[in-house]
Amino acid sequence: MKRAALVVLVLVAAGCGGSKEKSSSSSSLPDSLKRLYAYKQAAPLAERDNQRPYKEHGATLHDISFRGSRGRRVNAFLMVPDGKGPFGGVVFQHGSGQDRSEFVAESLALAQRGAVGVLLDEPWVRSNSSAPPDKLARDIRQNYVDNVVDVRRAVDLLRSRKDVDGKRIGFVGHSYGAAIGALASAVEPRIEALNLLSGGATPSRGYAQIIGRSPAKPRAYRRMLQTIDPVRYIGHAVPRHLFIEAGRYDEIIPQPDL
Repeated sequence: MKRAALVVLVLVAAGCGGSKEKSSSSSSLPDSLKRLYAYKQAAPLAERDNQRPYKEHGATLHDISFRGSRGRRVNAFLMVPDGKGPFGGVVFQHGSGQDRSEFVAESLALAQRGAVGVLLDEPWVRSNSSAPPDKLARDIRQNYVDNVVDVRRAVDLLRSRKDVDGKRIGFVGHSYGAAIGALASAVEPRIEALNLLSGGATPSRGYAQIIGRSPAKPRAYRRMLQTIDPVRYIGHAVPRHLFIEAGRYDEIIPQPDL
């Protein structure tokens, strides 16, 4: 994983970002999908430092929160290199069943080479797994949408910092986090480079197997979840640099879904 993250390091921390500002979203992505991830960029982030920062080797780790999608507070770690910058910036999104601590070692490695890291907690725990299947399908989609908007807000946070070069922003995501990165790749042009590790696509098929146990409306659930299927987005990726890493013998994500 560290080796893969170094791809973003080379492009972002070393200063190889593009010099031209890109359009606000991919022109080929359907408007109905673009609108899912719309938000007010000018809304206050209201960033908070929740406890005393922890000094690492060559960097400082902050436990922060900020306002994300729909005004929710997003818990995150902020890894800041020693020095004045300007630094690159990297948004990290962990895998399913994990939390923001997954990428602490990688963010430290990048900070030591000149990149501020924002490590996000996913909003998944807010979903109601005991809800009726139709509501569960809506919750699943809303969690994905919220997480993508949280990534966009994390980009806002990085670009608001005086020590960050706003033209050198990268993203690293693992598993579920890679799926979120695939969605973000088509709607967030300010991310210059993405590194997607062991990402699983076709959630409409996987989740349908779970909620489809109810005889109610499996086709409706499937249509709803297809709106967050990474396969529909990755072909519209805006970033200039995109690196996808998938294991041939991955034991978690089936080969056709990688």
